[in-house]
Amino acid sequence: MGTYNDSGIGRRSSYHSPVHVMALILLLFLVVRFIESAGHLPPLAASFADDLLCLPLVLGGVLWCHRQLSTRGPRYTMPRSHGLMTLALFSIYFEGLLPQWSSSATKDPWDLLMYLAGYLVFENLMNKPAIQTLEMSIDTRQPLQARRIIARIIQ
Repeated sequence: MGTYNDSGIGRRSSYHSPVHVMALILLLFLVVRFIESAGHLPPLAASFADDLLCLPLVLGGVLWCHRQLSTRGPRYTMPRSHGLMTLALFSIYFEGLLPQWSSSATKDPWDLLMYLAGYLVFENLMNKPAIQTLEMSIDTRQPLQARRIIARIIQ
């Protein structure tokens, strides 16, 4: 969450950028991978971190693609049903089916909790409109500047 304030504009308006959250999650994922490869992270912690960060990365990527293709652009939010379906499919595949087919995959009920926590991170921090309306914070006594700001938002 950030704030936007330009001279000549009345109150401050807040905006939310899921891209920033996605970048932080990706950075955290890379740091965990680096620490794990250096041998300084227990395998169990790395496994939980992977499961926790998996859905925010996947759903965040899908959300970004939708925003690029959608006519609503940065205001698009993914329906909860899509996120919940992804959560269910990941849980069924990685914790139900894959352990039956592969000896390297293990069935772990804690992974289900990590998937759920990752989905909640996505839903609460990332699945928000990228721009909340600034029109409400514009000082109407300065119409030219207000039109410039609205034009910048719409682009």
